[in-house]
Amino acid sequence: MDDTVADNDAAPTLATATAGTNATPPLGTILTIHRESAWISGNVTNPSEIYWSDEFNPDYFDPADYDRIREDDGDKITAVKEQLGSLKIFKTNTVQSYYTDRAQADWAPSPPYPAPGTSAPYSVSSSPKGIYYLANGGIYLFNGQSAQLVSDAVT
Repeated sequence: MDDTVADNDAAPTLATATAGTNATPPLGTILTIHRESAWISGNVTNPSEIYWSDEFNPDYFDPADYDRIREDDGDKITAVKEQLGSLKIFKTNTVQSYYTDRAQADWAPSPPYPAPGTSAPYSVSSSPKGIYYLANGGIYLFNGQSAQLVSDAVT
């Protein structure tokens, strides 16, 4: 067999697979595990989308299993953390929950919380007290409902 024949048998991607079978996971830089599924976001082309795999099957991504999180706000998803049974989605200027405690057809994001977002994804860290992260102006502690400045101003 020559190289031209081998090149014709490329693995399908999420965009080219039929019904998501044998598809590679979507592209992204943010990965978390929630409700026994892999959640991926941080796609450069679609910065406000979050994708999830089948439950207990982290290598199967149905092309229909994704949601757009306030795609028209001009922000991008910078971090995703689990807290208090729901996902907390950090965007550049906002924080909000993604509720998965109901039927999958009813999964939905919450309105943004009164908390600044972050453009520093590696600063987001879970703790027993909440989620610490760096935002414009300092380090904040997000308790699940609001954020409190816990540092001096950081410039």
